[in-house]
Amino acid sequence: MNEQFFLRCDGISDINALPQLSEKTFRETFTEDFSIAYPENDLDTYFHSSASPESFAKKLIDSKRTIWVIQDKRNDELVAYAIAGPCDDIRHPDVDLKQDEQIKALFIRRDHRNLGFGKQLMNIVLLWLGEHYP
Repeated sequence: MNEQFFLRCDGISDINALPQLSEKTFRETFTEDFSIAYPENDLDTYFHSSASPESFAKKLIDSKRTIWVIQDKRNDELVAYAIAGPCDDIRHPDVDLKQDEQIKALFIRRDHRNLGFGKQLMNIVLLWLGEHYP
């Protein structure tokens, strides 16, 4: 990894930065890059519920989940993140809610794409999943 950035497991100190990064990367990816015309009310509801500081806090303290981030050493900003854990929100007959796992999110800020961060996050999250969901 470039010496300007470092990969680490997320901590409670990131509780306010993660929702901001989540909203920024979601909007960049889906509303800008893919041009999906989500109603603004729907986006607000999503960001205030599923991508709020409280939502990230629940994920951080849950030992069945992990959040990894890539941070810029120059300004301490988070530029990418990945979330993984159980498939407890997927209702399908082929999914074992107690044994199956998923990569829930992997997002990189547009201005930091094509630097290998996606591959690094994917590798570390897959390693974590292999250790916690053998």
